[in-house]
Amino acid sequence: TVMPLIMILYPDMGEKIVKSIINMSRTHGKIPCSFGLTENYLICEDQARMLGMYVLCDGYYRNIPSATPEAITECMKRELERDDFREFSEKGLCERYTHIIDMADACDNVAAISEDKEFAKHLVSLADNLSNAFDKDGYLSKKSWYYEGDRYTYSFRLLKNMDKRIEIAGGKERYAAMLDSFFGFDGDKIVQVRDIDGAYEKIDAIMKKYHRFEAFNNESDMEAPYAYIYADRHDRTCDVVSEGVAKSFGSGRGGIPGNNDSGGLSTCFMWNVMGIFPVSGQNLYLLGKPHVDKSVLFMSKGKKLEIIRHGNGKYVDRVTFNGAEVKDYRIAVTEVAKGGMLEFFMN
Repeated sequence: TVMPLIMILYPDMGEKIVKSIINMSRTHGKIPCSFGLTENYLICEDQARMLGMYVLCDGYYRNIPSATPEAITECMKRELERDDFREFSEKGLCERYTHIIDMADACDNVAAISEDKEFAKHLVSLADNLSNAFDKDGYLSKKSWYYEGDRYTYSFRLLKNMDKRIEIAGGKERYAAMLDSFFGFDGDKIVQVRDIDGAYEKIDAIMKKYHRFEAFNNESDMEAPYAYIYADRHDRTCDVVSEGVAKSFGSGRGGIPGNNDSGGLSTCFMWNVMGIFPVSGQNLYLLGKPHVDKSVLFMSKGKKLEIIRHGNGKYVDRVTFNGAEVKDYRIAVTEVAKGGMLEFFMN
């Protein structure tokens, strides 16, 4: 959520970030999961994999000059040659199954950008390893252990190949039912956390007991409400995001419901309020529900995006961009970059 916003509003800073990642790859032969101001700043390598590749793809679609297809391809080739990534490159597996998803989806995203056709074909074949991460019940495998969550927390990642993901789940209806259970719509064991004191620990305990959504207190599943769009249940996206905006965030102490890390939760809130959500690594925004009548993003080169809400209904009836209807609640980053007016008509 953070990097796309920086690249839209502050492209000069986005260029510095992209250059840093490319230079890190060239200097160290790899892109770290995170940077820390310590003697050994290549830290937290167990949390995720190939996050830098997603940032480079985000930069490409947002016209960051250094994020070229050549540079992105070059960095990806180094990532696949890393000794600690060899098991995925050769067998399509990782000790932690969330890493399979990280890497398979990164391969899919880079394949869509790379101008090296043979390498892109190889990336697509590696992306097929996505299915290795899942059990027969459609959720992530019980064989893995999970960082700050469980196999349900990570089962609703927004992927480039969502058709395959839904096929793994058993179809759209089954996928929607899985989401309903995750968000508590199935009516079984509904739990509410009412007071702010110790809320983080209470939410964590509830999530582990009932395998539920973490209520915007962590990045691990904060994109999951938008997975409903792929199951043709945009109304559910509106329900969950509205509850999060109204009840998970506040303006005083404890106003951010978890660890904001590098701005992950606060920018998630901003996108949710505006009604538009970036899918990292892809040329894609998913459209949710605006919670204000008007918001404006002042982008580079004098362009601006105005987001207008007509009416104050609970759900979205239709969306237009510069007068043309937007279908399936999806719009390309490259279209939004041209600027204009995104209008939500509520019912």
